[in-house]
Amino acid sequence: MNDNLYKNVLLLFIAFVIPVGSSADSALLVNLAAGLFILPFFIFSGHAGWLADRYNKVDIIRKLKLLEVILMLSAAISLYFQQLTLLFILLFFMGTQSAYFGPIKYAILPQVMPKNELLGANALVEMATFVAILIGTLLAGVVMAFEQAIIFACAGIIILAVLGWLAAVQIPMLPATEEAEVTNTEQATKIGFYAASKQSIKVIFTDKKLLYCILLISWFWFLGASVLTQLPNLVKAYLSDNPAYVSILLAVFSLAVGIGSLLSNFLNKGKVKFTLVVPAAYLMAVACCGFVLTLGSGYNQVSQLLTISALLTVLGIAGGVFIVPLYTFLQTQVSANVRAQVIAANNIFNAIFMVVSAIVAIVILAILQLSLGQYFMVLGVTTAVLVHYYQNKLQASC
Repeated sequence: MNDNLYKNVLLLFIAFVIPVGSSADSALLVNLAAGLFILPFFIFSGHAGWLADRYNKVDIIRKLKLLEVILMLSAAISLYFQQLTLLFILLFFMGTQSAYFGPIKYAILPQVMPKNELLGANALVEMATFVAILIGTLLAGVVMAFEQAIIFACAGIIILAVLGWLAAVQIPMLPATEEAEVTNTEQATKIGFYAASKQSIKVIFTDKKLLYCILLISWFWFLGASVLTQLPNLVKAYLSDNPAYVSILLAVFSLAVGIGSLLSNFLNKGKVKFTLVVPAAYLMAVACCGFVLTLGSGYNQVSQLLTISALLTVLGIAGGVFIVPLYTFLQTQVSANVRAQVIAANNIFNAIFMVVSAIVAIVILAILQLSLGQYFMVLGVTTAVLVHYYQNKLQASC
């Protein structure tokens, strides 16, 4: 939530508060902000997994959340005095903090949850993640609409950081016997960032079922990033010039993924099964292809909004049903001493797929000049084909 509040406050700050030479300057800064936030996931995820597999995970969580408080205090000061360079540097550090937190978030679950409750725990994590993204994004828009926007923004990011740290200190410490701790600090830290990432990726390439599972998870993030990135263009071209519609559709999709995540646990009865993964992927494909029939169909604004919302709802719910068993499978198929490294490798692949999704969108929409509806149809057909292929590979390797 705080990541998205801070990032979107910064984007709105660039667009509406600081003086820029032209719209091109503003667009450049916006893209730079997006790049600076995702870059740490490429650089640090492997090292994050390496450390998480060697030290007590709860201790690391508490330190990371304390670091977030320090970063947000610095960001608040920078925001108040409109120090843009410092704000960008702190955005990079927030991305770094998130990159180190990511592997722990999933790796700790198998250590604290019984196996028969692990799927449900992952469902709650996925639901909470998408709801938090939604709230953080929407809260940024609300905060920046006030006359004293900077003051409210500063207060918001500090309060959320403190609440996060207070939550972290409430997590019970894991028994020392459950942690593969390294007493020699030099042994744990002598590996470099590149070597750690290489090591994490090497682990998944030695076990094909892990690789296929990660590819399926990464495709979900590819598809989600592709759809959400195009929401502003979709709204402007087919609905209205009012940016509030973007927030409505973002809320619909995010809540739908949350509902789908909980539904996955219910339908699978708490067991890690792939029974619904392919049907959910086909449903996502159908929803994507449905945009071809909806966009530019001549419906009035209300009908168009309702139809697009329905397609995003189907896409989000199917996505939640699709992703939860895969995350749970990834956690249960590796030993505790490399679990965080495998999840770190997954985060690296997710980041790569999201970056590639932007490149693919440029090729299809700008170079090939396909319509948005045709673009979504390409995504839908590709989803059905890839998931069917890799799901068969995954089952064959188990």
